Amino acid sequence: MHIAGKRIFITGGAGFIGTTLIRRLVEDNEMVVYDNFHRDAISRSGMLNHKNVVLVRGDILDFENLKKQ
Repeated sequence: MHIAGKRIFITGGAGFIGTTLIRRLVEDNEMVVYDNFHRDAISRSGMLNHKNVVLVRGDILDFENLKKQ
């Protein structure tokens, strides 16, 4: 299945699994990465400056901040 032309919101996106998923989808989609950057695998992935990646620092437990995204 090919996913294209979507805006995909990934919580925990800076972790290993999130970063791997972003690499697979980033060329054809806008990726919104929501994470507290505790693990921060995305910094070593080459995805930080990709034109289709938007980074949002936040905690999934902060519902008010999460609603804004």
